[in-house]
Amino acid sequence: EDERWPQIRFVSVFNNGHTRENVLLFSENSTDGYDQGQDGFHPMDATAETYFTFKTDLGIDERKLVIETVPFEIDKHIPVAFKLSQQTKIDLRAIEIVKLPNIKVYLYDLLNNRYQEIKEESDNAEVIPASILLPAGTYEDRFFITFKEFKPSNDDDVPVISQKNNNSPLKNVEFFQNNPVKQLEVSNPDSYEIKALNIFDMGGKLVYSANNVGNSSKLSFPTGNLSDAVYLVRLTTTDDQTIVYKINVVNK
Repeated sequence: EDERWPQIRFVSVFNNGHTRENVLLFSENSTDGYDQGQDGFHPMDATAETYFTFKTDLGIDERKLVIETVPFEIDKHIPVAFKLSQQTKIDLRAIEIVKLPNIKVYLYDLLNNRYQEIKEESDNAEVIPASILLPAGTYEDRFFITFKEFKPSNDDDVPVISQKNNNSPLKNVEFFQNNPVKQLEVSNPDSYEIKALNIFDMGGKLVYSANNVGNSSKLSFPTGNLSDAVYLVRLTTTDDQTIVYKINVVNK
């Protein structure tokens, strides 16, 4: 009898050469944070790496994982990250899927709102990998392992993702999810005229909308009636500049 925990063993192939294996384990006795004795730290010793990240109350922990154990949930989005020293093509496959019958595994790209199925390797047929081409850089909080392909019933509700960066015209706009007072706070020091702020769940469903917000330097939006979950916030100015930010709502 196979006594192994339910798990998915991944392999990333970088530019058809160097590889990295990662293991995602599932246990009801684990957490989404760091679990001593269940998670394994990553050596991060190559020019291209795939790793798991985890968060603490202070944000993403600097430590990286090559083995991560989490509770299994069919709607879960598990962050997977890449660190690349040069432009790299990454092919991602599942070497083995253990004790997860009939499960489908996807690589979700938050930036492009795109899902690619990660298929299990087979001796009987060639498996097409989930494949991405990325410039040099560190990619955390963009890619996720999921077990469902979330497709909104209304295509108009799908958020157009454009991540904020230091070169963005809206680089000074800052977001803060203030869970103790159950509101999203937005700092708008350059007084951009905000046409709309929309909040979507990770399935693309619109759960909150505010229009003609104005140009105040400090803005706040209620989140107390939202379920505990991760959401996407899309802010659009009157001249159609758009940024998207991810928030974690906890109303306990």
